[in-house]
Amino acid sequence: MSAEIVRLHLPMYFHAQLLRTIKASLTILLIMYLIPPQNDMFETATSLINNDFINGISALINKATFGSSSSFCGINFSQQHSISIQNNKSQNFLFDSSSEKIRVFGVAYSNEHIEELWAPVIEYLGYEYRYVCRRPLGYHSVFKHSPFPVNTKWVCQFDWVKDTERLIKQIKAYRPNCILFHNGAHPVYKHVIDSLRSLRIPIVFSELGWFPQKDHVYFDQWGVNGLSYIANQTAEQLCERVFNDSNEQSLLLKGDYALVVTQLENDTNLIVNSPRFKNNENFISYVISELDESVQIIIKPHPLDKNMERYEKFVGKNVSLSHDSDTMQLIKSAHSVIGINSTVLLQSLEYDVNIYSFGRSILDNKGVAIDCSRAELSSQWSLKLIGSRERRDAVIQSLKQRQLNLIDIRHGELKNKIAIRPLVENKIFDFSHLLPNNAAPIKKVSQETKKTGNNTDVSTVSTVSTVSTVSTILPHGSKRKFNKLLREPKKFIADMIHNIKTVSA
Repeated sequence: MSAEIVRLHLPMYFHAQLLRTIKASLTILLIMYLIPPQNDMFETATSLINNDFINGISALINKATFGSSSSFCGINFSQQHSISIQNNKSQNFLFDSSSEKIRVFGVAYSNEHIEELWAPVIEYLGYEYRYVCRRPLGYHSVFKHSPFPVNTKWVCQFDWVKDTERLIKQIKAYRPNCILFHNGAHPVYKHVIDSLRSLRIPIVFSELGWFPQKDHVYFDQWGVNGLSYIANQTAEQLCERVFNDSNEQSLLLKGDYALVVTQLENDTNLIVNSPRFKNNENFISYVISELDESVQIIIKPHPLDKNMERYEKFVGKNVSLSHDSDTMQLIKSAHSVIGINSTVLLQSLEYDVNIYSFGRSILDNKGVAIDCSRAELSSQWSLKLIGSRERRDAVIQSLKQRQLNLIDIRHGELKNKIAIRPLVENKIFDFSHLLPNNAAPIKKVSQETKKTGNNTDVSTVSTVSTVSTVSTILPHGSKRKFNKLLREPKKFIADMIHNIKTVSA
């Protein structure tokens, strides 16, 4: 892996951007000078703007009501602002007319976020990438697949939690259209998230999927779990339909017991999204105290919990402990599933069981789970199914559409186009807010490379010189004209038109 990610060639990049901008501006000025606009042109433009405004407001209302989006023309009237998906694996999305690739900068806490979750998706989209990771590639695996190949030249390893300044410098140098971040909710790197947000570059968050978690990932523009955009949507917005639950008769529950599921206590869901309980023992003790002794309870610890013996003290007349039983089989025979915000609660939607949630999660606002984050469990206990089967099935289907199957992506197949939307819609192309103010000087560094003991390339500064930003961006000999354009734009245009007429004559 690189000791420092190779910088984007900024002079060439901004030179091209600047020339395109100047060319477009001068073309408009020339047209207006040579061909003055007529009244009917203004009337046509006004009509188009008014119609586009009406369409835009209508689309906004539909988005707020049902979560659906509509295309609209935009002020240039030249094309619909919509996503076009192509079949070509190397370039699966049609963006603007620019030949430049979309650039993504991924900030990974561990290598599997890159090699198992992001890399197959970014490769499928045809995006250019740079990754920063705290761990070396190949260090850890979640799904036990062979790591998806990435160009090690574009991967850099260092502890960005401690060295956030270095991370921010790399991002500013690369100027990505969006930033990738896995989870993003843990307090240990909150200061990093705050610094990233200050850059005003869209952040797209990732997390493991739900049905099932294995080999699935989802992306969200707000965050993950209880902090996600999905969690803030109602069932109507998520599913883009209206439900009439009053037509369905309440279903009596038939299970034999209440299943209590625990979570790992270092899970961000427990740390960030659980307002009432921060450890499993307090949670279990509360649940037992709230339920009548006639209710049979089975406690199912998280399979990765290394301290399951602590739950044995709860075993009693109506409470038992299950270590090795399959969780899905336990749900099938239960009448209720009780948890904080475990993924098991989501998976319980597939069965006719009541779901009691004590934390913020994807289930929020959907009408399919009983929220116990503020009310007591005993006051909401029910033996009738809460959340109709129709509503539950629709929520399940919509969530499945928003997760990506990583095996399919590796084979060049995208079955859920809506799942890729956060990576397609959340981008910026204007980086002017990241540029030095007033053409401030920047350092031009010549570097030499040496080998360290672990064969990692480390760049060391040999000479430093200072050049102006304008000189760096513009080709040789153009600085004087550029300064004139900035200093006297009207005179610059007038002289340019005079020169054009002289040459034409």
